[in-house]
Amino acid sequence: MRLKHKKVLIVFTVNDNYTTKNIVNNKPTNIDFIDVGNPCNRSCSNCFKRRINSNFDKENEQNLVNKIMKKNKSSNFFLFPNEATTSPYLFDLMVEIGQKYSLSNGLLLDERMVDMMLIAGLESVKVTYFANAKEQIEWQN
Repeated sequence: MRLKHKKVLIVFTVNDNYTTKNIVNNKPTNIDFIDVGNPCNRSCSNCFKRRINSNFDKENEQNLVNKIMKKNKSSNFFLFPNEATTSPYLFDLMVEIGQKYSLSNGLLLDERMVDMMLIAGLESVKVTYFANAKEQIEWQN
């Protein structure tokens, strides 16, 4: 039985090491970059992307993303920045790969940031609401 659509997870670091899983016909159909961008401005306990004191070399990161995209031209791509609003340098790349939206915790989502997203070509932002129960109650008030 051959599956038409499989999701592939590519985990990589800026030193060009990456591993792939769930390859179909020697090429992944979807590649989600889940560990790109500057660190998030929150540290929600339930977020799988929570990290402390991390920092990326933006140029090497973008070069690696481009290298993976060139090797997998028939694949679909999606960038999941650690937090979109802390990594606006990725907006143009998101649009270049055909991405129309991004995720954000919304804390830095002001008029200036929305304008930057619109100018880059993003059409929408899905605001996540991850926090502990106490924080959720505080934010609702």
